Amino acid sequence: MKKTPLQQELDELWAFYIHRFNYDIVHHILDIGVEGAIYYDITFSDISLFMFYDESKVYQDETSFSWGRVECTSITYEPGTITLTTGTKNKTVAYNIICELWMATLLIKAKKVRINNKEYTLA
Repeated sequence: MKKTPLQQELDELWAFYIHRFNYDIVHHILDIGVEGAIYYDITFSDISLFMFYDESKVYQDETSFSWGRVECTSITYEPGTITLTTGTKNKTVAYNIICELWMATLLIKAKKVRINNKEYTLA
């Protein structure tokens, strides 16, 4: 299967550190700076989902985490859904970006991503 230009660019981002993490909840923008072999500025915009997930916990809109220097394994463009259970209710939410961090997975649903001045529209 042929990879999209966006996924080819994201494939360059593996085994790196996030050293800047700014989530603007009012304007629905996530701006991160990542560094590995080279430095990248990544901005997700028109965000409708921002959720940390691991097998034992779900953190939605978690902004209290200390983002000094966080290890990130990969960022993948992979539209999908996840079903969350709260009490007795189930809710299915859609995402299109998976960011594998050392402590959890960050799921994002965004309409656009800009990587070092190249902008991509997401499904």
